[in-house]
Amino acid sequence: MLKAYPHIFSLRSVGVITDETWTLIISAPASCKVRVVIRFLHVEGRREAEIHRRLCRVYGDNVMSDSCVREWCRKFRDGRTNVHDESGQGRHSTVTDELVQNFDQCLRGKTSFHHIRTF
Repeated sequence: MLKAYPHIFSLRSVGVITDETWTLIISAPASCKVRVVIRFLHVEGRREAEIHRRLCRVYGDNVMSDSCVREWCRKFRDGRTNVHDESGQGRHSTVTDELVQNFDQCLRGKTSFHHIRTF
């Protein structure tokens, strides 16, 4: 078995996996990739709770909340096929045109950068 799976042997030898746990955590997956997995498992007929458990097992507990998994399953059930989140619910940019101009002038040495607006 070790010859067939040399990568498993090397991971075991450095303590990444043990005989008790054969799961590896994939850290910081792209959100759209997680949604591809949700869509795949949903099409297979898996329930939302099972999909969430499997995501947490592979990607870690903070991958996506149970309610978000349910929301994406509902969207796919309603016919959505696109896995990209176009609603822009992520953090909105605080960069303004004025800020860019001030920074640009500062870099070019034309002025000093005194004021940074916080929101």
